[in-house]
Amino acid sequence: MLNAREIVWKPAYEVGDAVIDAQHRELLGIANSLIVATAEPIEAYLKLHEQVRSHFAHEEALMRRTGYPGQLHHESEHARLVDLLTSVRGNFSGGAWGFESVRSFFQSWLIDHILSYDAPMIRYVRSASAEGDAARRAA
Repeated sequence: MLNAREIVWKPAYEVGDAVIDAQHRELLGIANSLIVATAEPIEAYLKLHEQVRSHFAHEEALMRRTGYPGQLHHESEHARLVDLLTSVRGNFSGGAWGFESVRSFFQSWLIDHILSYDAPMIRYVRSASAEGDAARRAA
């Protein structure tokens, strides 16, 4: 059952790649477990940290494979987000943040990244893939 404190996944957050969308929903679910304290904070934090790194590695491999022109900027944003997530660890494990602080952090950290970085990257990847398919059919 959805808790009123949770961040709700919306279709507007979907980037159009089934794997990346599933990973984003999973990250949001872990973040929500921290927001509503349904899990031990440090366990949920460690799981989130691990999943974030895995997710970012997947995105970065996709960017390299398709020659995404914004790759370096996107990767630097990934590094910044991992650093930020690392820096707030004590806030979760020590209970320094209330649910509104945790919710606000994830709302801006996760959702803003999806909309500002991931959605444009996936649009490029899909366009590049379509162009490659058309070129192969024409050959």
